[in-house]
Amino acid sequence: MTIGGIIAEKVIDHHYARVAVECGLDPDTKSKAKGSDLKDFPIERARYRRYVPWVVAEMAVVASYGWVVQNRVHPAVPLIMQFLACTLSTLMSHTASALLVDIFPDSSSSAYASGQIARCGLSAISALVLQSLVDAVGRGWYFTIFSLFVGLTGIVSVYISLWKGMAWRRKRLGNL
Repeated sequence: MTIGGIIAEKVIDHHYARVAVECGLDPDTKSKAKGSDLKDFPIERARYRRYVPWVVAEMAVVASYGWVVQNRVHPAVPLIMQFLACTLSTLMSHTASALLVDIFPDSSSSAYASGQIARCGLSAISALVLQSLVDAVGRGWYFTIFSLFVGLTGIVSVYISLWKGMAWRRKRLGNL
């Protein structure tokens, strides 16, 4: 998780700077757009820039993990897969959390907390159904189905955010 967080910090800052330059803005961290300044800045594009490949990589790692465990390969392999899955999920979680904080700067703690509540709630539901689904389809298929469901809904969510995010922000900021 620590490595994922360190990578996320670098990736988030790099992507913000790239989009800022594309928009003709100074990417210096001291001049980052905040709050209502984001009304005309594509923060969703900055945060989700090249995000989908990370989701696809996470899907592949999680699905592979299920098959590795099911086939009882050497214990080092699932440990490496867990390391990769945790690193990728932390990177993606930090990226999404940064977007929430960017969109709701006046209530950033509440925005971050709501994202964590949603994430933990979905994790609890997954834990609730895990054993019965594993018993029904096996570890390999469970993790494949799980990775497809979470990954594909995540990709759809990212594209909806990229497509409608700025318009939703402008509408909300106009009503404040």
